Amino acid sequence: MVLCLNPLTLLGGVMIGGEVNFKCLGDNEFEIRMVVFWDCYQFTIGDPLPPRKSIKVFHNKDLEPALDIGENGEVQLTKVGEGELVDQGTGPGDCYFVPKKACKSYSVYRGRVNLDFVEGGYYLASRLSSRQVYIDNIGRATPNGPILTTYIPEVALSQCLSSSSFRQLEEFYFCLNEPIDFDHSVTNAEDYDSVRYEFFLPYLNSTSILPYRKVRLEHGFSLNNLLGNRADPLRIDPKTGRITGVPDKRGVYLIGVTANFYVDGDLAGKIYRDFYMHVDGCDGAEADFELDDFYCLDTLINISEISEVFRESRWVLGDMDDPIQTSRADRPDFLIPGPGEYSITRIAYGPGEHCHDTVQQNIVIRDDEVGIHYDLDWTDCTKDDIRLSLTAKSTGIPLGELDFEMIIWFDYQYARVYDTSTSVTLPLPEEIYIKPFVNDRDVCADVDYIRVATGAIFNNEFEVEYYSCGGELELNEHFDPRNRDFDVRWEPEDAIVGSTEKHIITVNPDTFTTFVATVTSDNCVGKFTYHVNILDPDTEFLPDSVCGPKVQVDPPPFKDLASNFQWQIFQGGTMIGSRVGLNPELSFIRHGEAQVRLVPRNMEAQNCPEYFEQDLYVVDPYLIWNLDKSITDRTRDSIELVIQAFPEGQYAGTPKYTLKYGDGELLENDKPTFKLTLPRHKEYDFLIIMETEKACSFEKEFTFKPNK
Repeated sequence: MVLCLNPLTLLGGVMIGGEVNFKCLGDNEFEIRMVVFWDCYQFTIGDPLPPRKSIKVFHNKDLEPALDIGENGEVQLTKVGEGELVDQGTGPGDCYFVPKKACKSYSVYRGRVNLDFVEGGYYLASRLSSRQVYIDNIGRATPNGPILTTYIPEVALSQCLSSSSFRQLEEFYFCLNEPIDFDHSVTNAEDYDSVRYEFFLPYLNSTSILPYRKVRLEHGFSLNNLLGNRADPLRIDPKTGRITGVPDKRGVYLIGVTANFYVDGDLAGKIYRDFYMHVDGCDGAEADFELDDFYCLDTLINISEISEVFRESRWVLGDMDDPIQTSRADRPDFLIPGPGEYSITRIAYGPGEHCHDTVQQNIVIRDDEVGIHYDLDWTDCTKDDIRLSLTAKSTGIPLGELDFEMIIWFDYQYARVYDTSTSVTLPLPEEIYIKPFVNDRDVCADVDYIRVATGAIFNNEFEVEYYSCGGELELNEHFDPRNRDFDVRWEPEDAIVGSTEKHIITVNPDTFTTFVATVTSDNCVGKFTYHVNILDPDTEFLPDSVCGPKVQVDPPPFKDLASNFQWQIFQGGTMIGSRVGLNPELSFIRHGEAQVRLVPRNMEAQNCPEYFEQDLYVVDPYLIWNLDKSITDRTRDSIELVIQAFPEGQYAGTPKYTLKYGDGELLENDKPTFKLTLPRHKEYDFLIIMETEKACSFEKEFTFKPNK
């Protein structure tokens, strides 16, 4: 059994606060100095801060980033030093000391930046991470780090003024119910006529957009009462920067102080500092801690209310003269040998023997009184989910007599089950974790979770259609590494030429082929399907001859496999033009031989050439119709008319003929002969058309009146 001692209130944040100030070097150049305070009680291995930090520069007039400064408005600062803050305060009696929990370190950064004069001046801010600390005047722990800022007004830019710096922070641990009185002023303020001090609410690193969010104080606290003592609140003298007050509550308090610099009544600079004040007892070390009535074997033991007023601690498990285990750790881990009653002793050391404190308490460890096991069956698998049937059983105490529940974790989700038997449908987890909870506080139960692989097939029913101009293809789009350990069978096998692993194969079919992979686990069966279409790169996309000089082309046979097409036209070995589209009109400069190169864009086919090319002949067309019109029969009201053409000329393709007349009547024929019956005594306009499949077209108009 492992015994872990953890305090109720953690000071676990790394970043605490700090300050930023500036120094004018002349010629619009400024040195920026940033000091960052961090917690060396929780972080004890070196300096956690990076070697470089950036600080952003904003135009103070509109709070927009000054993108023309540094790297898009950011200036890089380099770490130039570090150290530990040493509390120089004094307390009542000879048992006063500063506990380890108040350990504070700092890191110093410097960098240079050119700042031209701008109306309103500049606002600088650097965002820090991880101030995960419980702060009593905020009333909560916040994961947001601090934002350190400074303001460089117009006056400082025009007169080349430098800000002062706050004095080194020499007091930050204070005795409960004892007066606070220390100097928090600035040094080197000779450039200014006056300095004014005040408290401010520090910023939270919760957004990158100005204005930044400030901390919210807990009820009972305010800028005029940062420690919560209304009788004697914390104050800062606006002229001297001296901080006074009496703390009457233990805790950690976030304090923000700003110094405003003035020249001839104008604000000439502003710097900010935020830091922690620790308030606790000063009458020697305190060894207090609390235990529950009992603990169950093999469970995590949280010891609460551990006092952190000590220089060092010594923990003893068992008898002081014959201990089972000892530890010098602030929060040690103990290995409990088994059920029973044990004593735990803590000795907290102060500055002298009469300042030490010892507390001993008994801890009761009970063995498990009930054990939990499961019957688990898988009942159904689909491409989207998997269904399981789960039954919990117990040894010792029947589950019906317990306040019992189960939680099933899967893919960062969970299902909470209160029945001992249930069926649950889950959205395809690779594995699940089942954890029982016996909520009876007076019962110890074996509640270890179990991990179960589901055997779910991921990407089940995957199906895709591939196009290829031949050659080898790798079928890998379906692959999910979570299926790697499952059995797989590919069909058909005769077109498979290799594999990088059993789930990914290389194929080389010469005709359309459907490949199917069947994957089998202990609980599920899945399928992956590839339809592989083979394209012939020599497929003609134009006729071998056309009537020029212009031709409207048809869409190519693989029109659905590309986002668009470019048609490049060549004659005499030179490209004479190009068109983009599915079926554009192509223009040739002369008759005779030509080539058209078809370039697909974003073609969804593999192993295909960059373009397709075809030769064709551009015919110079002409046609003489030689029409003959004859009446073969007459009645009183109508005649039978035969119109026949005897065309002569040059064209490409097989002709088809169309005759249009009257109110849109239409006759079509493969031969230039039309037979029709017409009313007498009426004049008709005729249009005869010849068209070929190779873009040749000829027309002939004529008029005929049957009574003549």
